[in-house]
Amino acid sequence: MATAEDQAQIKALLEASQLPGSDIDPDKQFFLVAQHNQIVLGTIALEVYGNSALLRSFAVDAHFRSQHIGARLYREAVTLSKKKGIGRLFLLTTTADRYFDRLGWQRIGRDKVPEAIGATTEFASLCPVSSIVMKFDI
Repeated sequence: MATAEDQAQIKALLEASQLPGSDIDPDKQFFLVAQHNQIVLGTIALEVYGNSALLRSFAVDAHFRSQHIGARLYREAVTLSKKKGIGRLFLLTTTADRYFDRLGWQRIGRDKVPEAIGATTEFASLCPVSSIVMKFDI
């Protein structure tokens, strides 16, 4: 799990990856990070609403891609979801849909997400309406 000291690095990584980070709030999201020498190399987060969660803020530093960091973070996020009793994950993406296709995610319409997920700032304002919406049943 990320610590308060990791927040600035997480925000910088999200910005470098062109992902929204203006609504990052450690009270709303559970962040997992991959680090080396106290430097955040990758991150992924869960924003939990009942037995569903928004998977978000999934990024790996460009210099460390293709080293399975993202795959490890993703597996940790799914494991954490199971421990928290989350049965379904949702996400928005403009660039990673093929990656999530390979992981068994399904594309769905924006109107098919639970109301609480649809009301998040990521859905409501941060991500473009053209984003692909996907779900994964755990």
